Amino acid sequence: MPKIWLTLLLCTITVISFAEVKLSLEPDAVTVGERFMLWVSVQGRQRAEIAELPEVDGIQWERGSTSSKTQIVNTDMVSSIGYSGIATKSGTLEIPAMKVVLGRKTVLSNPLALKVYPPGQLKVSGSGDGADATAVSLDELAFVRGRRLNGDRSVYIGEDVPVEVELWIDEKLRGSRVSWPELNFNQVSFRDFQSANPENPRFSGYPQQRRAVHDGRRYTVHVFRSVIIPLAAGKIAGSVEAKMRLRIPVQKRRRNTISMWDDDFFDGMFSRAREVDHSVRFDFPDLTVKALPEAPSDAYFLGLLGSWKVEYTTDQQVFRAGNPFTLELKISGNGSSDVLQAPELNLPGFRIYPPEIKRDAGSASIRYAVIPLRAGEATIALNTAVFDLVSEKYQIFKFERKITIDQAQEGVADSGVGQPRIEGAAEQSESVRARDAADKPASNILYLKKISDGGVNLPLYFNNLLWLLILLMIGPLCFLVNEARWLRRERMNSRPALLRRRNALGRRRKILRKLRKAEPEQFNKLVQDEVVPYLNDLLGQPPGTTATELAQKVQNRDLAECLKNSGEAGFMPGTVVPNHDELKKRILRLLKKTVFVWCVLVFATLHGGEMEDAEAAAFNAYDRGDFNAAAEYFRSRLDAQRPNPAILYNLGNALCQSGDLAGSLVCYEKAHLLAPRDNDIIENLNFVRRQLMQPEVGQIRNPYDLLIHIVEMFRPDQWLLVAAAAWSCLWLLATLRRRLGFNRKVFSLLLLLFIFFLALAACSFQFGGKYSGKTAVVMRDATPLLSLPSESSGKIERTIPAGMKVKIIELRRDWVRVRLDRFEGWMKTDGIQALKL
Repeated sequence: MPKIWLTLLLCTITVISFAEVKLSLEPDAVTVGERFMLWVSVQGRQRAEIAELPEVDGIQWERGSTSSKTQIVNTDMVSSIGYSGIATKSGTLEIPAMKVVLGRKTVLSNPLALKVYPPGQLKVSGSGDGADATAVSLDELAFVRGRRLNGDRSVYIGEDVPVEVELWIDEKLRGSRVSWPELNFNQVSFRDFQSANPENPRFSGYPQQRRAVHDGRRYTVHVFRSVIIPLAAGKIAGSVEAKMRLRIPVQKRRRNTISMWDDDFFDGMFSRAREVDHSVRFDFPDLTVKALPEAPSDAYFLGLLGSWKVEYTTDQQVFRAGNPFTLELKISGNGSSDVLQAPELNLPGFRIYPPEIKRDAGSASIRYAVIPLRAGEATIALNTAVFDLVSEKYQIFKFERKITIDQAQEGVADSGVGQPRIEGAAEQSESVRARDAADKPASNILYLKKISDGGVNLPLYFNNLLWLLILLMIGPLCFLVNEARWLRRERMNSRPALLRRRNALGRRRKILRKLRKAEPEQFNKLVQDEVVPYLNDLLGQPPGTTATELAQKVQNRDLAECLKNSGEAGFMPGTVVPNHDELKKRILRLLKKTVFVWCVLVFATLHGGEMEDAEAAAFNAYDRGDFNAAAEYFRSRLDAQRPNPAILYNLGNALCQSGDLAGSLVCYEKAHLLAPRDNDIIENLNFVRRQLMQPEVGQIRNPYDLLIHIVEMFRPDQWLLVAAAAWSCLWLLATLRRRLGFNRKVFSLLLLLFIFFLALAACSFQFGGKYSGKTAVVMRDATPLLSLPSESSGKIERTIPAGMKVKIIELRRDWVRVRLDRFEGWMKTDGIQALKL
C-alpha cells in the first residue's frame, strides 16, 4: 500500500513540474525604439498563452504577432510562445503579473522588469566574467569623427576644401553594417565624383578600412573622403551623421546541467548575436570663408583657384578671310578645374563660335573656332587671370598677337556679320547665294498631313496591351492543349480498352445514319454487325460478344430488351420482327447523343471621317502664309494623354515656316518618337537638323549605326509586342517539337531566342535613352549655362544656341542642371523643353 501512494506522489510531482510556467524577456535590456520578445515557456508538449497583454506605459505591443519555438535539453522538452513589443521610452519599465492559460487552468505569472536605455546608451558587456565583466555603451563602441584636411585656416569662395569622415566600430561587433555618411553643410556645393563613385557621387570612391586602438579597445575604421566648395563668405557650420546596424554578441547563459555541447569551440562556431540600429553624429568646427578680392579690370578671371599656368596657341600660321582657325587656351596646374569659365571673346572683324571646354585632372583647355571676316591687319588680344592661393593674389596671363589676313579664295568674298553661320566652311559670295536662291524653292519641308484618329496612347504599353496579353497566353495555352492531347493519346495507346472506346465514339454518327436508312429486312443484320461491336468496344466487353450475351451485361433495361429481341431474331434468317419500327426508334433514341459547340468571332470595323471645318481652316491659313494661326489650331488639338504624330508634324511645319526652328525641332522629335518609321517626319526632322548644324537621323556609316537604326525602327511598346510574339512562338515550337527534325528545332530555337532577347534589350535601351524624358532642347538663342543655380552668384560657363540638345541631370525648383558633352551647368527651366511624351 505505501508503494502505491509513493508512486502516485511521484506522478503528481512530475505533472506539476511539467506544468511549471516561466516568463522571460529577450533581451532584457534594449534601446528606445528597439524590439524585444516576451517568452512564455512551459515544460512538455503543452503550450501556455497569455490571456491578455497588459497596458504598460513605454511599451507598444505588436498584437496578433506571435512566435513559437521548441527546445529539447537533456531529453527535456520546453515549448515557448513569444509576444513582440517595442520600447518607446527610456527607464526601467515594470511589466505586472499576467494571467497565463495552460490547458484548462489559469496561473498567475511573475512580474518582469525591462531596462530601456536612451539611443546610444545601451550597455554592452565587455571582456571578463562575473565581477570582472565591464559594461560599455554603444556610443563608446561605435562613433564618428570628421575633419577638414585644410586645417584651421580660412578659405576663399570657390576653393576646394577636402573633408574626411571616419566611422569607428569596435572589433567585437563583427558583421556590423554601415551606410554612407550624410554630410550637412550650409552654403556649399560638393565636388561631383560620379565617374569614380556612381553609388554616392559626393564621396571620392569607396571607403577605405584600417585598424586602430582607442582607450585600450581595437576598432575597425571606415574612412570616407569628400570635397566641399564654399559658395558664400562668412561662417559655415557643418555636421556628419551616419546610421549603422550593429551586431552585438549575446552573452551565453550558463546551464544548470552539464552537456556535451558546453564547450568553447562550439560556442565560437554557433555564437548568437542581436542587431541594433545605431545613429552617430559629429559637428565640425565652423569654417571661415573669405570673399575673393576684386578681379583685375584688364583681365578675365577664369574662376580657377590654386597654382595654374595658361598658354595660348593657334593651329595656323597663315590666315585667310573666310577660313576658320582655332584659338586654344591650354591650362595646367594644381587644383580643381570644375569651376573653369570660358572668357567671352570680343574681336572686331571676326566671327567667334561658342567655346569648347575640356577638363581633366590637373589640366584643362578652352578652344574657340574663329573665322576672319575681311582681309587686312588684325590684332588678337586676350588676358586671363587665376587666383593663387599661396600668394593670395591674382596671376595674369597676357596674350596679344598681330596677324595678317589674306584675301579670300576665288568665289569667296568678304563676309558680313549678318550672313548665315556655317561652321567649318567658307562663306559664299553674293552672286553664288543669289544663284542658289533662284534654284531652290522657298521651303524644303514637306506639306501638312491629314489628321486622323490614330493617336498614340500613353503610357506606350497601353497601345498593344490586348495583343500583348493574347500573344503571352496563346503560346503556353497551345502547348498545354497539345501536351494534354499527347498525354491522352499515350494513355489510350497504353490502355487498349480506352483506345477501343475512342474508336467506337468515332463510329457513332456513321452507325446512327445507317440505322435510320436501314430497311426492315436489313435492320437485325445491321444491329448484329454494327451496333453490337460498337457497344462491345464502348462498354469494354470482349470482342465477339453476341447481342444476347451483351443484353445480360448492360444496365439499361430498355437497351437490354432491344438487344435480346434483335438477338433472337438473328437465329431466324429472313424473318421480320413484328415491332420493327418501335425497336428501331428505341435503339436510335438510346444511342443518339449530340453536343453543339458554337464559337462567335467579333470583328472590329475601321471607319474614317472627313476633314472638319476648323481643320480645313487651319490648312487654308497655312496655305496663305498665316502660320501663326495654323500653329495655334494644331497646338489646341494636342492631347497629352493620347498625342497624335500627325498633329505634332503639322505643328512642326507651321513653327518651321514661322522661323521657330527650336520649336519645330521639338515637335518633329516628339512625332518621331511616336511614329519612328514615318518618312515624312524623318525628312522634315533632318531638314531642321541641317539648319541647326546637327547630325541627321537615320544615317548609317558603320555597323553600330546599323544596329541603332534597327532598334529605333520601333517604339518600346512595339518591341514588347515583338518579344511577346517570340515568346508565343517559343511555346509553339515546344508544342511541335515532336514533328520537327533536330536541325530545324535547333535553328528555330536559336532564332526565336535571339529575337526575344533582342526585343527586350531594344526595349530597355529605348526606355533608358530616347524615351526616358531626360533629353531637352534649348529654346532660346545664347542661353547661358551657369556654374550655380543663381543668376547673381552663378558664373557663365558658356552660352548655348537654340535647338541644341542637352541631358537633364537634376531638377531644382526653377532651375535644372544639364549636361552638354563634357560640360555641366544650370539653366532656367523656362529656357528648355524636355522631349518627354
